[in-house]
Amino acid sequence: MPRVLPAIVGHLVTFSEAGFLHIVCEYAAKGDLAHFIAARKGRHFSERTILTLLAQMAMGLDFIHERKVLHRYILMACSYCLVPWRV
Repeated sequence: MPRVLPAIVGHLVTFSEAGFLHIVCEYAAKGDLAHFIAARKGRHFSERTILTLLAQMAMGLDFIHERKVLHRYILMACSYCLVPWRV
């Protein structure tokens, strides 16, 4: 399935096997947001970077809420970085 919003990782397929649910998404070259933050090794982000990341996450949430997609919670480990400044 093609990505319809730059801030959304594309979903490829979902299947269950041996009692586990597997969700396969497109490759996120920069890993997840938790890894991105940890890689900074204590260095602070600029205000612009923080606002950019928050804006992208808000756009992603707005996108899924408009489509009535149910989610449990938002975690840094579930926010994927596709390219620099796109989470």
